[in-house]
Amino acid sequence: DAFKWMDAEMFEECVKNTEEIAEKCNLSARYLTDIERGLHCPTINKIEILAKVFSIEPYMLFKNFDRDEKIIKKMKESRQYNQK
Repeated sequence: DAFKWMDAEMFEECVKNTEEIAEKCNLSARYLTDIERGLHCPTINKIEILAKVFSIEPYMLFKNFDRDEKIIKKMKESRQYNQK
């Protein structure tokens, strides 16, 4: 899920306004939905454009909160990271 960083309300707004967002990004709505579904990988330039339209930093498009939370939990439980 490429847009996992969005809260439910923001995602719903994005889905309703795909055409508008696509126009602001100078991309097709189909291309945007293909990115969301993992069928296309946007270039760095397109990532920067998308981030600007969403008013976020580009790295936020790559956040995976479930995965990141699991990694942090595993690190906290790991002896290597808990040594004093």
